[in-house]
Amino acid sequence: MDTPSDPVVAAMSRLVPAGVARGRAGHLSWIEAGSATPPVVLVAGAGEVGLDWAVMFPDLAAR
Repeated sequence: MDTPSDPVVAAMSRLVPAGVARGRAGHLSWIEAGSATPPVVLVAGAGEVGLDWAVMFPDLAAR
């Protein structure tokens, strides 16, 4: 379950009115919102972090 102290969930929740959820499996973690099929997967790498996608995340979650 997400905790209020999770800064990524807190930041993304402010951007996505319907809310977001954090998922984890081993060393892999993600933030999810919306329920579209197929899912859109945004990968942070090469020095990026998940919050780098914050600009696009609300629009994608709404679709």
